[in-house]
Amino acid sequence: MTVAKKKAKTAEYGTSYNVKSGVTAKDKITKKSLTKNITYTTTKYVKGKYRKAKFSTKSLGTYRIKYTVKSSLGVKTTKTMVVRVVDTLAPVITAKNRTVKVNTANAVTGVTAKMRSGANRTSAMTVKIKAPGASAYTTYTYAKAKAYKFSKPGQYAVQYSVKNTNKPYRAATKKITITVTGNVNAQINTSAEIVTVPAASTDQTVINAVRAVVTINDNGTVVAGTNTTVTVVLVKDQAGTVTAANVSYKGKNGVTVTKQIKVQFEQATTGTTEQQTTSTESTAQHSSKES
Repeated sequence: MTVAKKKAKTAEYGTSYNVKSGVTAKDKITKKSLTKNITYTTTKYVKGKYRKAKFSTKSLGTYRIKYTVKSSLGVKTTKTMVVRVVDTLAPVITAKNRTVKVNTANAVTGVTAKMRSGANRTSAMTVKIKAPGASAYTTYTYAKAKAYKFSKPGQYAVQYSVKNTNKPYRAATKKITITVTGNVNAQINTSAEIVTVPAASTDQTVINAVRAVVTINDNGTVVAGTNTTVTVVLVKDQAGTVTAANVSYKGKNGVTVTKQIKVQFEQATTGTTEQQTTSTESTAQHSSKES
């Protein structure tokens, strides 16, 4: 009976492992293959000794596999090999993008890290956080990350890393984005309290003029009045003349804020008509004197 030299002596946890693969036997007398007749028994090293057990890659440990085959003359041959079921792959980190309110604490809420075999590695994680506006990550232990406070609205890039406890200490990394929303209402600011537009301005011209003087501060984020998230609705009197514009915006905290801006039109220019009338009158007076 022969056990192939290439037959794996280790098996990763949870993977497929064929116990009989690579084990062959041939009858020395008949020269016929006895491979199909090979049987095996397994024992597992538990508490200082090998005990009868079923081989399984879902159970870590050292197994001793004993192969047996009988020849055509009834001669029994045995071979024994040791196979270790190990867990050396990178752990599995579970983490999802999420949204929290500003000043929420704990950068590891809902995050877990486990070995393939089930051992918990969550508290062994290293956490890197890059806050809005930061140029680089800051590294925290699990305990420090648990106490971390998201004090500024915006998007935080968060990276979790953890190593296997077994050689070669393979590491897993998981990146997510945590969006922090403000708990303060957005503020509509204007560079002018009254917007003045040409006399013949269309509604769209008025709207554009209003947008041009508006900026919004949404918990640290500046939004231009020209942004499509800003709504401008004109207010008209009974004659259909625009008198004001209502500007509205829905902030990160879900609250819509509104501000009204007055609108006035420039008066039509009459100077040209007056000059023509004066000129005509002056010419008439001059002619009367000559005659």
